[in-house]
Amino acid sequence: MRRIEDRIDVAQYLTTYLGGTLQTGRRMASGEVAINCCFHEDKHASFSINPSTGLWKCHTPDCRGFMGGNLILLVAAIEGLGNKEAAEKILSDCGVEIIEEKPAPEELCEDKIQEYHTALLSNLEILEILRAKYLWDNLTIINFKLGWNGSRITIPIYDHLGKLVNIRKKPIDSGHCIGIEFYNQMRLFPIQNLSGEEIFFFEGEKDCMLACQLGLNAMTVTSGAGSFNQEWVTLFKDKSVIVCYDIDPAGITGAERIKEILLNATKELKIVRLPITSPPNGDFTDYVLQGGTKDKFLELVNQTAPEIKLVAQSTRIPTYVHSVALDEASRAEYYFKRVRFNVVVSGKDTQPYMPPCEIEISCPANQPFCKHCGMAMYGGKFILKLNELSVDILQWIDCTEETHRILIRKNLEIPLKCKLWKTYVSKAQTVEEVTLIPEISYASHDTEYVVRTAYVIGKSIKSNCNYQFEAITMPHPANQAATHLIYEIAENKTNIDEFKVTDRVIEELGIFRV
Repeated sequence: MRRIEDRIDVAQYLTTYLGGTLQTGRRMASGEVAINCCFHEDKHASFSINPSTGLWKCHTPDCRGFMGGNLILLVAAIEGLGNKEAAEKILSDCGVEIIEEKPAPEELCEDKIQEYHTALLSNLEILEILRAKYLWDNLTIINFKLGWNGSRITIPIYDHLGKLVNIRKKPIDSGHCIGIEFYNQMRLFPIQNLSGEEIFFFEGEKDCMLACQLGLNAMTVTSGAGSFNQEWVTLFKDKSVIVCYDIDPAGITGAERIKEILLNATKELKIVRLPITSPPNGDFTDYVLQGGTKDKFLELVNQTAPEIKLVAQSTRIPTYVHSVALDEASRAEYYFKRVRFNVVVSGKDTQPYMPPCEIEISCPANQPFCKHCGMAMYGGKFILKLNELSVDILQWIDCTEETHRILIRKNLEIPLKCKLWKTYVSKAQTVEEVTLIPEISYASHDTEYVVRTAYVIGKSIKSNCNYQFEAITMPHPANQAATHLIYEIAENKTNIDEFKVTDRVIEELGIFRV
């Protein structure tokens, strides 16, 4: 059943339900609103509520609202209703049709699971096929409550609360599993193995149960190769995941799909290629039938290199540095390229900017819209690093914190409706605005006298000094004027610094003697 928060406009409902209280409350930086508590005499606005999500809490310890809750619990507590009645009131107030939940089909019950299980244990012919073809022993058949419905092997599927939510039915020979109509959603199986720190991922229930029998903490998704719900990413956060899918193209593609989703959220991820060539769709069971053992498989896992995490920011700035004069550095041919020039710093702004260098971004990553968010692939936790290679670095200066949130949202493609993500600047850096003029030189060729504005990142420089700078030429985000982001500095000696009084110089200066 869909969450009630996904079926209504929470902010609009709260505005109507709480009246002017929400409008006159004190807005906090987190996006929550502080108002007087609904459950006790309150003069200090100790009740906070998020207008977007409906999550609330009273911060007075002896108040009955101290435990907090969601929108349904708020209305239930204020109106003195049960949770179901409160949900119905909210939907009714918003004019949303109340859809009654359909009762579970007769087959989806423990009595039926036991009936199928008894039928399998008494069918010696089918048991022998399962032992020979799938290598399942009696303990596996009993532990997983496997059954026989007369034409297919039945595999009961349970959720994290131990509730029976589906029955998968597998042909005895070849073919795809089917489930109970309207209950055949993607699910993790067996869900209890999710508690392990190391998880072996297989393509189907058959291989998964054999791996469990061999002592591996194995799991699968009950919908075939490559199926995976983006909302599960946080469940695998900081776990070691070993993916071992079938050797056919579908299995290879499916393993890559799991890698694409889980790679940056896991502690480590490996894709194990089975060392078999037949049958064409060979799987883990075929590997064991052909002599593979648990020890051999673990040796194969140890020999497999972990996949490289794709967390580094990509850059399109070449490494080659062009040596140019200051007037040449602003040419279009050096757009987002590195340049080196000698200049005099004729002035600089009195106050440097202090944009973030590293921003820690976190979120629960457990909402339906998370599958469209860039944060999901990182398991709800990401460190955004900003440096001279960040093509948008100048957008982070001379702006508000709200602009920073917009830039983070843009970088990670966070949906506009999401208000749950939080940020923490773990490291800052300085960016100074400076004015540059060409270095005074007695070179044989002339250079045009120009004045340029540039920005120095992470360095400190002095005015009226000669420098050799390495910089990246880029347009200023405010007006697209050509500017330079300086990331490497070296102080140059001036002509005066190099001037030495010698006997010859004294002799030549003698012509000025009176």
